[in-house]
Order: sequence, then C-alpha cells, then structure tokens
Amino acid sequence: MADFWTEQKEQGYYAIVRWSADDIHQYREDMGWVKWTDEQAETWLNSMEGNIQDRMTEQGWDVIDILMDED
Repeated sequence: MADFWTEQKEQGYYAIVRWSADDIHQYREDMGWVKWTDEQAETWLNSMEGNIQDRMTEQGWDVIDILMDED
C-alpha cells in the first residue's frame, strides 16, 4: 500500500503543504503567546483556511518564478 505522499506524486501533485493544530501550538509557543486548546487552534485554522491557501499560492508562484529564472 502506497503512502499518502507517494500517491500524491503518482497523481501529479508536488510540494504539498498541510497545517495542523500542532503547528499553531508550536507557533504560539515560539512567539511566547498563551497556548490555545486544540479546539481554538482548529477553529482559527478553519476560519483562516482560505486566506492561508491564497497566500501560499501567491508565494508558490513567486518561488516557481524565481526558480525558473535560475534554471
């Protein structure tokens, strides 16, 4: 049985990024901010998901542009 990442590549998808409540917990800890519950982190991620996707897509195109220029 192939793992998730192998299946994604077989389907032609690359550079996949995913975010979880653990990522939010780590970020808040690194910033010295009060820890959230898993529910708070997941609620925030859910409410910001579209913004995160839009920004990651913009940045992804910028990176592709830079790397294509270097190639």
